[in-house]
Amino acid sequence: MDKHFLLLPEVQEWINQNLHQNVANLALKASPFPKEWMTDILEQLQSKQKAKLKLPTWFQKPGVLFPKGISVEQTSSEITASFKANLIQGNILVDVTGGFGIDAFFFTKSFCKVYHVEQQEALSAVVKHNCEVFEQDNILCMAQNSRDFLERFTEPIDVIYADPARRDVQKNKVFLLEDCEPNVLEELDFWLQKAKQVLLKTSPMLDISLGIEQLQKVAKIWIITLDNEVKELLWLLQNNTTQIDLEVVHLHKNQIFSDGFPWHETVSIGYQVPQKYLYEPHAGWMKSGKMDVYANQLGLSKLAPHSHLYTSEVCLENFHGRVFEVLAYHAYDKAWMKQQLQGKEAAITVRNFPEKVEELRKKWKIKESHQQFVFFTTLHNDQKIVLICKKINS
Repeated sequence: MDKHFLLLPEVQEWINQNLHQNVANLALKASPFPKEWMTDILEQLQSKQKAKLKLPTWFQKPGVLFPKGISVEQTSSEITASFKANLIQGNILVDVTGGFGIDAFFFTKSFCKVYHVEQQEALSAVVKHNCEVFEQDNILCMAQNSRDFLERFTEPIDVIYADPARRDVQKNKVFLLEDCEPNVLEELDFWLQKAKQVLLKTSPMLDISLGIEQLQKVAKIWIITLDNEVKELLWLLQNNTTQIDLEVVHLHKNQIFSDGFPWHETVSIGYQVPQKYLYEPHAGWMKSGKMDVYANQLGLSKLAPHSHLYTSEVCLENFHGRVFEVLAYHAYDKAWMKQQLQGKEAAITVRNFPEKVEELRKKWKIKESHQQFVFFTTLHNDQKIVLICKKINS
């Protein structure tokens, strides 16, 4: 790596002293270092700022270098990388879309040898340097095209890991498999000739049914949510699959909550008017489209086919989502709204309802607050209702 000035104590000290500063403003100020250094130094500062919450181990480790900001944005977080490293194990894993190497770093816990293949030489050099800083000696950094590497590689590979770049040539975000780089649909057969399994990470925006149809060789899917936001879809791909399993994973407050079942499992769920408790599944279940399967396991009823809210007389505090006590509910009409909610404060949720949150706030002068929760939704008989609730769980 030819930018050793980035590791000078005075440069590292300056970066750490300015972690809370605006990079654009710093760029306009007089430089404390040679002018030709500052572009790289400011890039280090900006990337380190972005890594603070996402990559705390890298942020805190002295001597670590960072790539340009876009690589930090696209990389897995430590939390999700650590989780996925526990899903598979073996002797050799090849990461064909190396990037900043966070996933590769955690895969070393589950594999004897990990090959980090990254065609950008500068980025590969950064990862190699960081492996030395962390004294991680079972990652081999290969600065080359992944197909060229695989064609020449003769050892048996247990798993190929791929996290295709989800930006086009204009740096716009994309999520369809055929728009990502490399194109998984073109590479998958080749990968499965070289490895027993492929673990693929895709955008959370990818439609799961479409992914199954296009990839075909799906053995298992994980929907990974972090604090109720879907972060990743993981696909385990292999030849000769007979069943697709789905696991919905919720990472929250250093805990892991998960439920699994066959993808094609369906249930018939009953409909009810609101009971004593209201249940709203977390984002992972919403993404799966299998909320009814989970709710049916818990003995819950549904308010309506498209409302995705569930109800019961029993309080299930460990429900994977939000749980509310129903204080009151009523048909959505002007007189009741004026009496109960006009000019009040509440958090508003809309599910299968013709008016948007902003419209309801303006119409009824409801200010934002989390002391009271109000749901506007539709019952199975098409009646529009309003529920006033108190939140039970976090």
